[in-house]
Amino acid sequence: MRQLGVFAKYWEPGAVKTRLAATVGEQVAAEFHRFSLETTLRRCEAVADRNVLGYWPPDKWDAFGCVCRGWWDGLPQPSGNLGTRMWHYFVTSFATGADRVVLIGSDSPNLPISIVAQAFELLSERTLVLGPSTDGGYYLVGGRREMPNIFADISWGTPEVWQQTVTQIHALDLVWSELPRWYDIDTWQDVLRLRADLSQIPGDRHLERLGRFVSQLVGGRSEEGRGEGTS
Repeated sequence: MRQLGVFAKYWEPGAVKTRLAATVGEQVAAEFHRFSLETTLRRCEAVADRNVLGYWPPDKWDAFGCVCRGWWDGLPQPSGNLGTRMWHYFVTSFATGADRVVLIGSDSPNLPISIVAQAFELLSERTLVLGPSTDGGYYLVGGRREMPNIFADISWGTPEVWQQTVTQIHALDLVWSELPRWYDIDTWQDVLRLRADLSQIPGDRHLERLGRFVSQLVGGRSEEGRGEGTS
C-alpha cells in the first residue's frame, strides 16, 4: 500500500513562517502557512492509497481536521527533533500496513504532483528517494518497508542536511534515487518567486486560488510601500 504523508505545524501566529513574518507580520505569515497547507492537502489527496497528516501539536487535531476534509487521517508528531519525528512517522506507517511511504512538508504548495507520483514509482525498485530543496535540505523523502533510519546525527535546520543525509545513505550502501530540485516558501523573496511561477501554471484550481491569495498579499505590500514613500 502506498501512503502519502504531509508534516505540518498548527498555524499559530509567531510560531510558523518566522522569516516571512519579519516582512509581512506574524498574523499574515500564519494565514499564508494555513493556505499553503490547505493547497498541499487538496492537490495531493488522490495520489496515494492512504493519506496521513503528521501534525503538531497533538492537541490541535480538531483544527487540522477542518482542513483535512475527510481525505486525510491524522497522526500526531512526537516531541524531538525533525529526524526523530520523521522516523516515528515511517515506523508507524509501516507498522499499520504501508509498504511504500512518501513524506513531504507544507512549504512547497506548488510542487508538481508528477514528482510525488514519480517518487512512488521509483520506490518500486529503490529503497529510498529524496527530493533536494534549494536551501540545502529536502522537500520529500520516501522509503520502502526495509529502509533503515537515515535521520540520526543530522544537523537539522542547517544547509548541511542534504549532504549529511546522502553521506549516510552511501555509508549504508542503499539503492536510492534523487528527484528534481525544488524550493520551499520561507521568505518574502520566496513568495515573489511563487507568485511568478503560479502565473505560469494554468488549469489547477487549487493553485489558482493560492495565486489569488498571493497576489493580494504582494499587492498589499506594494500599497504599504507606496504609502510609506509619500508620508
